[in-house]
Amino acid sequence: MFAVFLHEKKYLCRYYASREVKNMAVAHKGSISMGMVLIPVGLYKTTVDNDIHFNQLEKESKARIKYKKYCSHCGKEVKAEDIIKGYEYEKDKYVVMTDDELERIKTKKDKTIHILQFAKMSEVNMIYYEQDYYAIPEAGAEKAFELLRQSLLWKKKVAIAKTVMGINEKLLVLYPLKDGMIVKTLFYHDEIAAVPKQIPKMKLSEQELEMAKMLIQNMTQPFDAESYRDEYQARLREAIMKKNSGTGNCDSGYFRPGQCNRPDGSAAEISGSDEKRTGKQKEGRKRIMDLFQERNLSPMMIASMQAPFDSPDWIYELKLDGCRCIAYLDGNETVLRNKRNMELLPRFPELNQIHRQVKQKCVLDGELVVMVNGVPDFYELQKRTLLTRRVKIELGAGRLPASFLWHMTACSVGDRELLSVPLLSRKEILAENVAEGERLALSRYIPEKGDTAVSDDG
Repeated sequence: MFAVFLHEKKYLCRYYASREVKNMAVAHKGSISMGMVLIPVGLYKTTVDNDIHFNQLEKESKARIKYKKYCSHCGKEVKAEDIIKGYEYEKDKYVVMTDDELERIKTKKDKTIHILQFAKMSEVNMIYYEQDYYAIPEAGAEKAFELLRQSLLWKKKVAIAKTVMGINEKLLVLYPLKDGMIVKTLFYHDEIAAVPKQIPKMKLSEQELEMAKMLIQNMTQPFDAESYRDEYQARLREAIMKKNSGTGNCDSGYFRPGQCNRPDGSAAEISGSDEKRTGKQKEGRKRIMDLFQERNLSPMMIASMQAPFDSPDWIYELKLDGCRCIAYLDGNETVLRNKRNMELLPRFPELNQIHRQVKQKCVLDGELVVMVNGVPDFYELQKRTLLTRRVKIELGAGRLPASFLWHMTACSVGDRELLSVPLLSRKEILAENVAEGERLALSRYIPEKGDTAVSDDG
């Protein structure tokens, strides 16, 4: 699908302020109860599952294996409405529990996080920790949340609480951090297994201890979690990518793990050291995000529809069927966000090197599209936007035609803001600073002739 953007030559359509949205699904919603105070919060998982999971297939047809429920006594298939629950207390002997009986003894569905007591951080043994969640205050509750966080930090205490998650009553620890709060679910004491075997105390010589201490000292360095990765999962992803490309569905010219594309389309290897941001790169990210943070920009959107017309004061620009987004590019990094402030690079890793195609840092407004047989395919773009597993994201980046960023205009180039600069002048500045390539291209426009732009003869 194609459309045409209508722009006044003097100025671009106004930019709308965007609001920050959370890209993660909330795992639990409730309110922290402390005395007479209620603090509405959402709990979000702190981890993601990046492991590759296989499905079982039939060897010849490659069809998915499915399981049926059947009676072990007569062998017939059993429907869901004919299944009841029972607890096996001896071999083949059961205590049957009806749904009504189970419903009566269920925990009351109270999602309030009731603070029961406070304790020293060191008093909670780490063996009790089960799972972590980010605690994010709801709108309007930020001040009360911050009061609780700072008070806990100052007293070096944690809050012990209880809530109901699903149908289970959970014991929690509210753990304050310098920039937020973590909620840790705890195992109950009777869920902690005893040490299977006592380790005997061995007598060690002073020389042995000194050698061990020296080894520890020599191998001590600051812990950097980004320097470690699951090597097996990485090899497994690489094997799947290679095998999938062998089917003919993937073009070797597109994204592969461990590679990036130069402006001329050729592949360049990324070394392990380049995968981590240096201090200079982090500072560059801060600088390139300044305009976004201060001005709260979002992509330009169509504000109104009107019939085309001819005018020397207007231009007509092709609108591809894609997703409008803002790109923040400098010499070290690409940041790409849509109108909902969602970061897109985790879903479109093949675009993480387009900052190499600009001469100086800039903020650009454009369109993210996926081309299928030379035509923008919004459905395929949306499918890729919804992917979360790393291997499927990488397969999508390789299997589909490359994702392009068609930039309509520039919001800033270098240290110069361009929001008040006439549109055509802005486009000239953009053309001087962007090297077009497979991943990044400039849009084309028709000056003055609106009727010609949309007519069948034109």
